[in-house]
Amino acid sequence: MATTSIRSITDTWTDGATTYTAIKMNVTDSASAAASSLLALQVGGSTLHDVGKDGAVTVTSAAADALAVGPNGGTNPALQVDGSTSSAATGVKVTGAAAAAGVALAAISSGTNENMTIDAKGSGTVTINGTATGAIALGAATTGAGAILSSSATGGIGYATGAGAAVTQITSRTTGVTSNTVSGAITLFSAAGSATPATFTVTNSAVAATDTISLSQKSGTDLYHLLVTAVGAGSFNITFFTTGGTTTEQPVFNFNVIKGVAS
Repeated sequence: MATTSIRSITDTWTDGATTYTAIKMNVTDSASAAASSLLALQVGGSTLHDVGKDGAVTVTSAAADALAVGPNGGTNPALQVDGSTSSAATGVKVTGAAAAAGVALAAISSGTNENMTIDAKGSGTVTINGTATGAIALGAATTGAGAILSSSATGGIGYATGAGAAVTQITSRTTGVTSNTVSGAITLFSAAGSATPATFTVTNSAVAATDTISLSQKSGTDLYHLLVTAVGAGSFNITFFTTGGTTTEQPVFNFNVIKGVAS
């Protein structure tokens, strides 16, 4: 099949000390409409590749390889954008920021809410933060069909700053407290330790009846047995007693909510 070029320009660059520019247009924009273009490549009167006067690049394409970047072009590209969905109204937006302020990757859509899917190929593994040393923070509800694993010897899996709260019990050691977070610390009312079990309720809107509550003693001279004796929608009960100590103090109990389901 013959190849015909309507316009074909050739040149030879021969001086390593010279900076060459193959094509250059310098526009003095004294006054122009905002939609003015430095470059508009069209087919049948429709612009497919546009470079606006502000440098913004717009590619209009319904091809599966609308954008392909790599040493072999469209063959095994390092980056590929698929624009072949006829009713496509979603995309991905990358927003830069000042140094140390992070970079944002977000779904964009004509709809109010939009999901985002990240997949490896076949049985491949998705690795997040594989080379950096910082933590991974998950906001809002997080679901997945696979396992969430940590290979960090010191980081582990848990909650970050902002997920917890500290509350103090008043009146007595059977007085309920309110902490509407998935993690927190409860300071008990000042009283003598007792080997007789006592129970108080933690009102917590983050708790579902299917959740599991993890407890530990953070501080205190006396050693306490800690039990979760009821879990319901919006609350759980803590039953506690000492191994025999009778110190008058205000021990602190830590709690963490592990989300669960019955089906």
